[in-house]
Amino acid sequence: MRLNGMMNKLSYLALLSATLFASYLFAHPTLEQAKELLKSEPTKALKLIQSVHYASLNSAEQIQYAHLYVSSHNLLGQYTGSKAWIEEYSLPETSDSQQMEELFDYSIRAAWAYEATQQYQHAMQWYRLAERYGVRLKDKEKQGYVYLQYSAVESLQGNQYQALKLANRAYILLTDSDDTEMVADLHSQLGILYYLNGDYEHAIRFQEQVLAQATQDNSLQEIAVAHYNLANAYYKWSKVEFSKDKLTTAAINYQQGLALAQKLETKYLQRNHLLGLISLYTYSESLDDAALRVRQLTQLNLDYSGYAKLSYHLVLASYSQAIEDIPSLLAHLDKAKEYYTQPSSSLPAYALDKQKDVAALYAAVGDHQQAFHWLDKYSTQAIGRYKSQTQQKVKELQSEIENKRLEIENRDLNNQAQTRLWVAAITLLILILSFGLLYHQRKRKQQFYQLSNTDFLTGLSNRRHIFEWGEAQFDRLKLSSIMLDIDHFKTLNDTYGHDFGDEVLKTVSSIVTKAARSADVVGRIGGEEFLILLPNVSRHQLSHLAEDIRQKIAQHRFTTPDHKEIQVTASFGITEHRSGSLSNQVNLADTALYNAKRSGRNRSVFSV
Repeated sequence: MRLNGMMNKLSYLALLSATLFASYLFAHPTLEQAKELLKSEPTKALKLIQSVHYASLNSAEQIQYAHLYVSSHNLLGQYTGSKAWIEEYSLPETSDSQQMEELFDYSIRAAWAYEATQQYQHAMQWYRLAERYGVRLKDKEKQGYVYLQYSAVESLQGNQYQALKLANRAYILLTDSDDTEMVADLHSQLGILYYLNGDYEHAIRFQEQVLAQATQDNSLQEIAVAHYNLANAYYKWSKVEFSKDKLTTAAINYQQGLALAQKLETKYLQRNHLLGLISLYTYSESLDDAALRVRQLTQLNLDYSGYAKLSYHLVLASYSQAIEDIPSLLAHLDKAKEYYTQPSSSLPAYALDKQKDVAALYAAVGDHQQAFHWLDKYSTQAIGRYKSQTQQKVKELQSEIENKRLEIENRDLNNQAQTRLWVAAITLLILILSFGLLYHQRKRKQQFYQLSNTDFLTGLSNRRHIFEWGEAQFDRLKLSSIMLDIDHFKTLNDTYGHDFGDEVLKTVSSIVTKAARSADVVGRIGGEEFLILLPNVSRHQLSHLAEDIRQKIAQHRFTTPDHKEIQVTASFGITEHRSGSLSNQVNLADTALYNAKRSGRNRSVFSV
């Protein structure tokens, strides 16, 4: 998200550079030409820059060359090239205000190369250098612009509290600026922060302002990025509050941004829009459209690393699930997991959240052990960050209150009662925050415990949980078993679609749950297969309950997508409690179920 937001501010710096470099009396003609091409055709600009011999340039021209070289590589997403240059060539010492202006610009661009590759400490070193240039120049707008970059880095690391504080400082310094490009970048960053915090309406409002400014400036690259950020906000909003109009608007923005990226021949921008479209079409089940975009993405022939690699493989894993290509799904999941070998402390907040997508994909293929592992991994890391941020807030509040206490004490020693009130207030606040953190942790653990034990579709116990519980309680509760399987379920899926099949599964699970006794445990143990474990029950009760459920399923009328009413039936295998183990008993019930199927379906059969 942040990498695309960066592009909006590149035009500000490109415009700033145009003003600064034009002031040189003997500007280098090739570098001047490259500067003019930089915004619209960065590939051509880079070729021109590389045609110039760096050692032949004077000091001012070398700064210009370095600035253009790093800028063009950043615009093309070639951050390795940017960093190689940055680390080979050092900056000159200068007291000249004009050169400090240029070095401020260069420092910002150097920081972006490291920020884009998640080397946040290196990025912050360059941002701090830029801030020092801004302070020496006594330029409040430059200082505000650096606060904006600090805000972005904090946001990437999941520190939304600090990010919002820094963005507010930037807003105070920049909001009245006459520099439309700088204000556009401010709006872009605020839009991204609102997006990450789930306020899509405000995110869209800010990004629309960015798009309007980019359109007025005829900056095609910024227009493409603005379309991408708008599409992301509409798409995410439509998934939270489903709206066909929002989905359509998201698709249009992705398509418009893709067309511009193709015109500019910027492959990484094409990649971002194509991934957005594949995800959107997969979500809306427009699989032919998704397949077309997958082919276009493959034709780009890109190498993937970092977050781009994670995003690429998760999007294609979801698409593989939709087309029921399980081997491809698992292969993409294995590739996506490679991203998480790095320390969790360096993960951007949005990458940390992607662990929930990994869990959901594993759950979709029935690997609930892996699903739980990734949910637990996400929970642990998310709670850790929440705790760290809460402690940071407490420390800041403690510092503020202590400063206030000293101020009061120095001003009036007789106001001891008021001082005690402040100390009591902060103590109470710390307690509230601590209890809030403990409640949050407990709630998270309960949530993930429930998720790990529950079938995602029906809400019943999943296979792992019902078998673990059943083995533990088998002898103590004298458990008996009823297995049921929906008849001709594959035909239902093939004829009426998977959504209808899911509705059948959910309705059958509801019928079974309502008919079962309060002490019975019901689970979904396969695609259309259910297991009921019944404590202390007689053969007559088993027969009566199975027949009651069978009749209720058969009597229910399901409405198909083409508005027909159809009947669905199920077959049952029943086993009374006997000494041994649950797994042996379930195997007997499964054999009885097979006999029920073979003898005509829609019937109950006891094991022998």
